[in-house]
Amino acid sequence: MKDRTKKKAVVSVGVPVFNGEKFLKNRLNSILSQTLTDLELIISDNASTDNTQKICEEYAKKDNRIQYIRHSINMGPIWNFNFVLQQAKSEFFVWAAADDIWNPDFLKKNIEILRLNKNIVCSLGKVIQYRIESNKISTVKSDLRQKHSISYVIKHLIGKILLPRMITTRDVYSISGSYEQKVRLFLKNRPGMMFYGVCRTQVLRESMITKLSFGHDFAVDLNILKHGDVHVIDEVLMFNYTKGVSSDAYGLAHQLNVNRIKSIIIWLPLTLWCVKSLGFRIFLKNLDQFLLLNYISVTIHLLYFYVKYIKQPRLRKKIEKNKT
Repeated sequence: MKDRTKKKAVVSVGVPVFNGEKFLKNRLNSILSQTLTDLELIISDNASTDNTQKICEEYAKKDNRIQYIRHSINMGPIWNFNFVLQQAKSEFFVWAAADDIWNPDFLKKNIEILRLNKNIVCSLGKVIQYRIESNKISTVKSDLRQKHSISYVIKHLIGKILLPRMITTRDVYSISGSYEQKVRLFLKNRPGMMFYGVCRTQVLRESMITKLSFGHDFAVDLNILKHGDVHVIDEVLMFNYTKGVSSDAYGLAHQLNVNRIKSIIIWLPLTLWCVKSLGFRIFLKNLDQFLLLNYISVTIHLLYFYVKYIKQPRLRKKIEKNKT
């Protein structure tokens, strides 16, 4: 029986989703089974065409903490992230990607940190990646274990020689100090999962931007740092799906309708935004990081185009020739 007794929500959890049926049940279970129970769960369905609506409606009937909103038109992922934040009524807020999973104490431990220290505006724990094998979830300690494989050699060459650091990382770092120091730490480490930490709702609202498409999460993170520090609990509290959209820059660009030419220099709009937002002096002090970021982007996408439009067609022709 659904409990209709309303409790004051300590934290608002926003789940922007589109066609998330593969992960949604595990995701909702990990949220609703949190040891901190005083939460409101806001699900914004961006016109899904799979069973997302059915799953959400079933859960909403069982738990009155869930607010399910379905949109008739897909408004895009960034719009959807902004939408769930605007619906929040609690002091704290966190985005929950449909394919991530939380430790049961994720909310409790992060909110304890935020309550104890007003200088901290965002808190999260360590993050481990997971994958799905034979319908079972397994954590990923290293994607490069099979050193004899061709895939390992390619990844090693790209990661160690061509690209000294990938565009985003699942590593997370505590960030404190002056704003200039925090910007430097952020740009050097690029902690991609900071965006999914528990934040003070008002800080997030003041940090949101709407004009930037690709790199939106990085820009929001840089704005958050203007308000205070980021704390990382020394404990694994989140599991991030290895093949999520955020781990594939080109895939995300495609979802945001970025054309092929612009996708080659996809970080340029963020770079220009940083010149204006950070100030020219801080930008110049971090010029090496922006050059590296754009170099990485160009290299990755040139490799992508080479494989897709040159290497693969040649390979197909060779296979067809051998068949005849």
